[in-house]
Amino acid sequence: MGNTDALKEFFLRFTEDLIKEAAAKNQKIPVSSLRFEVDELGGEYFAADYLKYLVTGRGPGKFPPPDKMTDWVNANPDVLERARQVYKYLTAQQLGFLIGRKIAREGTDIFTGKKQGIDLLGVLDKNMPELLEQLARNEVIKFATDLKQAVK
Repeated sequence: MGNTDALKEFFLRFTEDLIKEAAAKNQKIPVSSLRFEVDELGGEYFAADYLKYLVTGRGPGKFPPPDKMTDWVNANPDVLERARQVYKYLTAQQLGFLIGRKIAREGTDIFTGKKQGIDLLGVLDKNMPELLEQLARNEVIKFATDLKQAVK
């Protein structure tokens, strides 16, 4: 297995474990935004910008983007239904604003420590040894091949 295949396999396992970790923490990870590119020398991993907030949370200060908050409420209709038990005529946009205001004042539950974020480093640590072993094996094979060529 070459370096490209080893990196590809690593990123596939990493993605799978990241999704499992998010599900275990009752978080919705933007699966459609997860992708990677690899070549013989390395790789890059891409995810939605807000993945960082699922790991560390968002501190108080600025309002989150209102359209993103409304999108979140629309993606989680049970939250809107629970809020409508108290506020009968509440819209998704209004609830998004209220949640955004709470985040701007206090930060998210992950930031304040009320809820655990995704353990990104734990997922990396779990998958890294196998990748490093395969890359080291590939380098030993390459070195041995180069040495044989030089002796001839």
